[in-house]
Amino acid sequence: MPLLLILSDGMPNVALEEGPMKDALNVAEKIKAKEIHTIVVNFERSVRYGHEVNMELALAAGGRYYDIEELKDPGRVVSKILDFERENL
Repeated sequence: MPLLLILSDGMPNVALEEGPMKDALNVAEKIKAKEIHTIVVNFERSVRYGHEVNMELALAAGGRYYDIEELKDPGRVVSKILDFERENL
């Protein structure tokens, strides 16, 4: 089973065709269509916009969203998330 782990500040800044945000959502929809299990981890701490963008991307991709600020041990974030995802696939 394919797994895509996205670590992002939620600030799209490079356009491919229609603009950074629209392009990111288009790619997320393609990921969902291909049924790729997706995890989005938000690393943006100071800007609320990054949090919202990452949540929207996770939703568009049909994946799960995690916020680094809400995790108890950020140093082990990836291993904790992967352990949880393995148990719940």
